[in-house]
Amino acid sequence: MPSPFHILATGPWRPGSVHLHPTPSTRLLLPQIEQTINHLWTQGLSQTPLLFDGPMCRLESITPPSPSPELQPWDPPPPNITLHISPTSYKIFFGTNLHQPHLFPQYGPTPLANPIGLSAAVLTSDHYLLLGQRNSSVAYYPNRIHPFAGSLEPSDPDPFSAIQRELHEELSLPPNDLHNLTLLGILEDAHLHQPELIFQVSVPQTLATLRSQLDPTEHHSIHPIPLSSLPQSLSNPHLTPVAQGTLSLLLPSYLNPEP
Repeated sequence: MPSPFHILATGPWRPGSVHLHPTPSTRLLLPQIEQTINHLWTQGLSQTPLLFDGPMCRLESITPPSPSPELQPWDPPPPNITLHISPTSYKIFFGTNLHQPHLFPQYGPTPLANPIGLSAAVLTSDHYLLLGQRNSSVAYYPNRIHPFAGSLEPSDPDPFSAIQRELHEELSLPPNDLHNLTLLGILEDAHLHQPELIFQVSVPQTLATLRSQLDPTEHHSIHPIPLSSLPQSLSNPHLTPVAQGTLSLLLPSYLNPEP
């Protein structure tokens, strides 16, 4: 069975070592695709009036480039990387990656929005990894288990500030409580073809405290995984591809702890 995700790059990288560089968009504009995007958006608004065409950041490239055309991870990782980004929006994501992933086999990534997603493996003081149980009303992967996540926005100064913003919105976590914030790697959902930055962070709060702080807008509950059960949890069929990728990137540090 093919993997539900592809790892594009593995770190780790700490704050200050991942940079953003705005660049002109290379997204391929084809009239029939743009018309379909508009049609899907109008249809989506009629079904879910709360849809919002928010600004997002398209991943154009990463430098230094990975060492092979197959996008194998670096070994060892470079000390610094730059994400070259261009403007895109949720409407374009909604009308390409989300509802027309079949465009990828024909055109490759060029007509897709390819917005940069952000996901966090949140590790509590009582030794749980926290993921979220998504609501039935979200646009994709409803009712599935997914990291607390969001997307990079043009106003974000860097990816670490962006994930701090998302964790404050979803779990009321202040930046000062985010310890050892690390970018573990970059992966791609094999179905949506969307790049996702995967972070690890330790917090002083317990599972019980964070359950009381959960914003229910996207997740109706917290799905806790004891750190001792990480390997067994990978087989959970309710995990989204990004959740599976997050566990896969997190596992080596627990299976092979530093002395």
